[in-house]
Amino acid sequence: MTLAEIRERIFAHLPQELFPDEAGVSWWSKTVQLDFEAKGTIGREKTRPLRLHKN
Repeated sequence: MTLAEIRERIFAHLPQELFPDEAGVSWWSKTVQLDFEAKGTIGREKTRPLRLHKN
């Protein structure tokens, strides 16, 4: 999945109280992405746009 596809799917699951009008979702999703990459849960494909996959 691309980062844009992941963010689209995330919006439906986040509480409106914490992310009003989707504010901060991009930063939050990026920190989760980097955390999962560091733990080896997901990996990057060498494509443009960047695509991620489960390991």
